[in-house]
Amino acid sequence: MKNQYFGDTRDLFKYDLMLELLLKNDFLKRFTYIPMLTENVQNFHGRRINYDEARAGTQRSELSSFLAKCEVENRRNIDELNKFFESFKFPRAQG
Repeated sequence: MKNQYFGDTRDLFKYDLMLELLLKNDFLKRFTYIPMLTENVQNFHGRRINYDEARAGTQRSELSSFLAKCEVENRRNIDELNKFFESFKFPRAQG
């Protein structure tokens, strides 16, 4: 993973899938995601940011809005993902 890819449509799918797993599986109490961060390179990779054309990962508008805001504000950095998950409203466990 390179920070230049952060927030592209593939990330949108990946993070939406993580949320789906966390929200739909009562047995899953904890989820750890450890990306292997490598240095950015000077190319045009990571430019797939048009979420309207995304075929997968569009279940949660709050996620796509967050990633789009990171792009606009030039905050394409995996560290930003912590901010999203800290602010995401997970339903409280019953019982």
